[in-house]
Amino acid sequence: MKETALMPPARRGSRTTTGRKTARPSAATPTPTDEEGTELTRRTTIYLKKETWKSMKLMTIETGESVSAYIERLIDKDVKRVQKKLLQNPKTL
Repeated sequence: MKETALMPPARRGSRTTTGRKTARPSAATPTPTDEEGTELTRRTTIYLKKETWKSMKLMTIETGESVSAYIERLIDKDVKRVQKKLLQNPKTL
């Protein structure tokens, strides 16, 4: 029979919370919205080269546009370009 390792017992006082509810409920964080008031409900992580991030961040500071708005605008533009291409020639992809 194979032996399994047992978890060590929990140390007393190692909890960071008391386990009791607070008297006042915490406020819910509002859902972020864009300039038109559309709810922004999807998040993702992207990995960029340091140079790309720095260039993009400086550009958005100069234009006053947020990085999220900039990325979404680029994606929307590219999606529309691909959709147009597909409508013209469905076999291109």
